[in-house]
Amino acid sequence: MHSSEVAGSDIRASPDGLWRAITQGRGRMSEIVVDAGPILHRDPCLGYVFSEVRYPSRKIVILGDTYDPSPIIPLCNNPSPSLLIHEATDSHISHHADPTGKLSRRTERDVLEKALSRGHSVPEMAGAFAKLIGARDLVLNHIGGRFPAPRNPRDAPRQKIMRDIENNAARAWGSGRRVTAAYDYMRVHVPFDVGNASSSPETTLGDQDTVQLDISISTQVSASVEEAEGSQDAAEGRASFASAAMITDLTVTSGGHHPDARAGPSRYSVRGNHKRHRR
Repeated sequence: MHSSEVAGSDIRASPDGLWRAITQGRGRMSEIVVDAGPILHRDPCLGYVFSEVRYPSRKIVILGDTYDPSPIIPLCNNPSPSLLIHEATDSHISHHADPTGKLSRRTERDVLEKALSRGHSVPEMAGAFAKLIGARDLVLNHIGGRFPAPRNPRDAPRQKIMRDIENNAARAWGSGRRVTAAYDYMRVHVPFDVGNASSSPETTLGDQDTVQLDISISTQVSASVEEAEGSQDAAEGRASFASAAMITDLTVTSGGHHPDARAGPSRYSVRGNHKRHRR
């Protein structure tokens, strides 16, 4: 054993391939149980489910890197999640949000194929999964560094890009509620009466119109695309789930932006281990 390691215990999956009740702790309102399940990515990856065992019975689902989190669905039922945190590494940007064409010149198909080839998701996939599991609120994280975080509330150009990413997910979700793109150290409060209220970030969120959009996303990418993206991914370094989250009585603190490949200057933080990374 390495000098920096300590003895531990093996945590083995149940016959259905899920890790149930891997740990638990006392919350303010109820005991909180943590489950884990596999999600699909280029490398083995997990999602985690934090559940209150008694009233108010809130549930938070936090996914790691994924292009298809469907294997974790059995842990997302009964009850449905109060909050889903889903990655959105890349996104198509409308010309309205980016009239310069720097980001909007890429087609939806090009963006989707690149994201899938690297094992990641686009906002529409996050919205579709939120709809599938009946999530009451949706926060997007692991946002690629090509979309720099707004520097302040008056940073209109970057704010437009973030709203465009949120709208892409909201249309696929079809819930009529606001999707939130995470930012560093954002806190999301999950209310007790989740049936009548939605999770509220500390920032002020306005209402917005959403349009129902049923989408079908293929997870098959041509061999030539996968090979090209795979070699480039290896050369530039694989993306990792750097936007970690810390749970304190079902209050989520999360970093939102991740410096993915070929991104411009970006900064992200990890609260869980008190480290700050800069690129």
